[in-house]
Amino acid sequence: MANRDLAAMGPPGPTSETPAERARRQIAGRLKAREGEIVAAVLAHVETICDREPGGVAHPAALRRAVAENVEVGLHQLEHGIRSEDRMVEVALRQARQAARNGISADTVLRRYTAGERLLADFIVQEGHDLPGDSLHRILSQQREQVNRVCKAIAAAHSRERETLDHSPPARLEQQVVRLLAGDPSVDVGSIDYPFDGWHVAMLLVGKGGEECARSIGAGIGKRVLAVPRPEAVTWAWIGGRERPPLPALEATVLQHGSGVSIGIGEPRRALEGWRHSHEEARAAFQVMRHRPQPLTKAREVLLLAAVLRDETLAQSLRDTYMAPLDEFGSSAAALRETLRTYLELGGNAVTAAAALGVDRHTVHRRLRKVEEAIGAPLHGCHGELEVALELERLAANANG
Repeated sequence: MANRDLAAMGPPGPTSETPAERARRQIAGRLKAREGEIVAAVLAHVETICDREPGGVAHPAALRRAVAENVEVGLHQLEHGIRSEDRMVEVALRQARQAARNGISADTVLRRYTAGERLLADFIVQEGHDLPGDSLHRILSQQREQVNRVCKAIAAAHSRERETLDHSPPARLEQQVVRLLAGDPSVDVGSIDYPFDGWHVAMLLVGKGGEECARSIGAGIGKRVLAVPRPEAVTWAWIGGRERPPLPALEATVLQHGSGVSIGIGEPRRALEGWRHSHEEARAAFQVMRHRPQPLTKAREVLLLAAVLRDETLAQSLRDTYMAPLDEFGSSAAALRETLRTYLELGGNAVTAAAALGVDRHTVHRRLRKVEEAIGAPLHGCHGELEVALELERLAANANG
């Protein structure tokens, strides 16, 4: 940790008295038994705190790791007191510098950090209910003082990292792209070597060599490419030109050149607004791709699923409405789900579904009637909802398996 980062913290607080140390160790021991629960609670909260700009969103896996690390060092500091504060500061500063490189604003970093610390304080109060009031008060006061010192250091480290990055040409291009995506009219698009007034197809590539892959795909169909490497081996890319890109040729080229890279792809869109629109579609494909990895995910095929994945309440409603009722059939529930999925995948053709399942069509019709009875609605009126609900279950099973 740089001395100037430590200097931003100011002098450390006073050493706690022995009774307070004992109280801290007691609470820390209780909280360590709930560490997974604490991480989940903090993550669920800080995921809602993000930048308004499209680029200011942490990669989910990176955010999970950061939260878990902060909770771990927070509990360590609670147990060992002020003498272990350097480790907490080092972690916070490292994450602040990484956030700056990721395009996440200092304001978002600070709001996430303080929100996480407030939740940890709530857990401390829960587990310290049987301690003397003055001991619990001392612990919480010291935690608030510590948070204030660390936040000052975070702000300083983030600012210095951004200043350093601003002198890097790739970083300047990244900033321009992020601002363009956010609708900033002050960005000079003429300074970027890309035809924004033409047709565009956005891609989001995940894996090593994403930028090179994007350029190979563009060369394969004779189109210009704008590629911006992002954190966690992610690359934002656009393929552009005066003529509308031929989707079949583009998809074939993607599969040919995308070995080892997973690619989410948007729709062909025109002009600057289309450039933004196609990127949002590629991000929707990426949302599904994170749960269901495959070489190519097309936004047009997963837009409804992506929208549901962004809203956990809606996702739960779909599961409760269309999947949970099937569980009332006990051991037959799995067969009902398999029949329903096969029937929908084969275009609602019961005869073809029966052949695929190896049963007669009367069995298929009987099972589908049970599904209709369970959900209280005819299948023909909710094909889309059922397909998404089934896919949500499959994604959840993959994640748990």
